[in-house]
Amino acid sequence: MKLGDIAFEGNRNKRFPFGRFVENMIGEGIVSHVFSVYRPIVKQSSLLFLKYYVNNDYVIRNMLRKSTIAATMMRTLVDADLMRQTLTLPSGREQEKIGKLFVDIDNLIDAEKRKLDLLQKKKRALLRQIFEQKLRFAGYNNPWERCRLGDITEFADYGIAASAIPYDGTVRYLRITDIDDETRQVNIYELPSPDMKHRSRKEDYLRQGDLVFARTGASVGKTYLNRSDRDDIVHAGFLIRFRLKDNICPEFIYQQTLGENYRKFIAITSQRSGQPGINSSEYADWTLYLTSIEEQNQIGGLFGQLDELIAALTQKIDLLMIKKKALLQQMFV
Repeated sequence: MKLGDIAFEGNRNKRFPFGRFVENMIGEGIVSHVFSVYRPIVKQSSLLFLKYYVNNDYVIRNMLRKSTIAATMMRTLVDADLMRQTLTLPSGREQEKIGKLFVDIDNLIDAEKRKLDLLQKKKRALLRQIFEQKLRFAGYNNPWERCRLGDITEFADYGIAASAIPYDGTVRYLRITDIDDETRQVNIYELPSPDMKHRSRKEDYLRQGDLVFARTGASVGKTYLNRSDRDDIVHAGFLIRFRLKDNICPEFIYQQTLGENYRKFIAITSQRSGQPGINSSEYADWTLYLTSIEEQNQIGGLFGQLDELIAALTQKIDLLMIKKKALLQQMFV
C-alpha cells in the first residue's frame, strides 16, 4: 500500500453504517487481505482533499449503500458496483485549498487538546501535592485534621423519583447522565424537567454549594458541585445531596472527591453482591482532610479557577469540532 492509496474498512458503526474509506497518509506498508485497496488517479496536491472527502459519510454513504453487501459483522465491497458510481470533484486548485483548510482546523483542534491535556495533568499533580500536604500556601503551617463527611454536613437527602420530560419552563432536573464524566460539569440549559403531578417542595431545590454523589451502578462515586446560584434545579433519586455546614468551603471538599483517597474509599465501600452502590450513611463515613476555613478558601479558589479553565478549553474544542463537522457537510454535500 502506497501513500495516497485508499482502503475500504467494512466494520459498521453508528457513524458509518456501510463501512468507510480511509486514505493512507503515512507511507508505504502492508495491509491485511480483508481490506480492499484503491489507487486514485490524482495529483499530489489533492491528497489532503481526498483524506477528508472519502472519509465523509455525507459524501460516501449513498455510494457504499449501492456497492456493498452485508456480511457477518461487516460490509463487503463489490468492485463492479463501486466502479459504476460517480463522484463530483472540484478543480485541483480548489481541492488543495479545501484540504489545507481542514488540515489547519485539525492542527488547531490538536493544539487545544494538548493544552487541555497539560492543564489536566497539572491539576492532578497539584491535587496530589496539596492534599498530601507537600505543597501549601504561604502563611499556613497548622496541621490538617481528619474528619467524617457526616461531621461537616447539615443534612443529606435522596433526590426525587420521576421520569424526565422536555424542559417545561419551570424546573430543571439533574440526573447522573447529565454530569460530564471528565469535567464534572453540567450544561444547565440542556437539563430536562421532572415529570411530576405535584411541584417539588422548596427544600428539594439545589442550593449553591450543595455536593451531589451518585449512589449506584457504574457511575457510583461520581460527584458534582453545584456552583450555580439558580434556584430551579432538583436532583434525581439516584443522586444523594449533601449540604455542608456554613464554616466549610464546598470547593475544598469537592476537590478531595477527585483524589486517590476518595477513589480507594469508593472501590472498597461500593462492593455489593449485585451492582455497586453506596448509601448516604456510608458516604457520611468517608474520612477526609480539614484545615482552617481561610486555607480551605485559598485551595478551593485555586482549583475552582483551574476547573473554569479546563471547562473553557473543553468547550472551545467542542465548538471547533462542531464547526469542522458543519464545514464538511456544507462543502462536500
